[in-house]
Amino acid sequence: MKYTAKHFGYKNDDMLMNPHTGTVDLAQYWALEADEWDTEENTVEEQFATLVHVEKKNGEWVEV
Repeated sequence: MKYTAKHFGYKNDDMLMNPHTGTVDLAQYWALEADEWDTEENTVEEQFATLVHVEKKNGEWVEV
């Protein structure tokens, strides 16, 4: 299945962070990779829900 940022409730240009790795990217790019995340343990939706919506303030990523 091809996922979009909208499928997960985000706009394409929203920035999301993986809190486990610190990786930050556009929601649209996370969504494009999401079809590879389906595992026996967690659904794509459950895994996408672990990402944190962030903005850059004073050079630091902060949760929105």
